[in-house]
Parts: sequence; C-alpha cells; structure tokens
Amino acid sequence: MEENIVEFWINSDSQLSKILTDIESETEVLESQADKAFHKVAEEYNLPKMPNDIDYDDENYDDEIKSVYEVLGLIKYAYPDEDPRGNVMLALTCVKDNIPFDIENVLSEAEKQEIDTSQISGICYTGTNYNVEIKFIINGENWADSNCNLFLKIV
Repeated sequence: MEENIVEFWINSDSQLSKILTDIESETEVLESQADKAFHKVAEEYNLPKMPNDIDYDDENYDDEIKSVYEVLGLIKYAYPDEDPRGNVMLALTCVKDNIPFDIENVLSEAEKQEIDTSQISGICYTGTNYNVEIKFIINGENWADSNCNLFLKIV
C-alpha cells in the first residue's frame, strides 16, 4: 500500500513525530490536539498560519502559496467527517510542500448539500486558527455583510 504524503512526512521527520507525540500526551481531546498541531507545527516549520503571515513583498513570493488557515478551511469543508488532526496535518503538508488543494473537492461537497455551485461568487472564511470555517457567497450577496475574515473570489 502506498504511503500518503502526510504519513510520509510524519514517518520521515523525527522532529515532527516528536512534536505530534508530545501533543498527544498533553490532551486526549482530538480537537485540542488538532489546534495545538496547527500552531506548533506551523511555527516549528515557519509555515504561514494566517494569510497576513505571507510576505507578499518577498522577491521569492509564489502566488500559489496559501496559509494553513486557508487550506484548512477548504479541507474541513470537503472532508467534514475526517479526524480533525488528519485535516490539520493535510493542510500543513499542503502548505509546506506548496501543493494546492483542489477546489473541486469543495465544490463537490457543496453540490452534495444541494448548493448551486454555478451561483457561488466566492468563499468566505470565518473563525480563527484551527476553528476556521468556510461558507459560500452567492451571486448578489455582499461578502462584507458576512463577517468574513477572508474572502476569496471564485473565477
């Protein structure tokens, strides 16, 4: 069986493995472990937790770079029933390795919830850190009225 990218990172990086083991020993609550991993791993590996952590003026800036917050919001929506720790680790891995998360996974989940994806104008991010959630802004709605921390237009 092929190892996935998250398992590969954990199994090949003793520092990461130690961080995760330490987090698991601190609390048994999965959501707390996920939140701690969001912060500790992002800080240890210098990954942008939030969009404002990205240096857009850096000469090496790649416009594909996303924050853990952005990617995690998409992952949590696309895979709502997955282990929260796995979702956080997938988001961290995507950011670390600059792997874009396929928006089609999000739109597929929206269709399952009977949302007309042709009417979506953007994605509104709410919540902070690990507690990020996304909701869709439909054509004609004003994203500024939705208490968004971040709005991404879908083109």
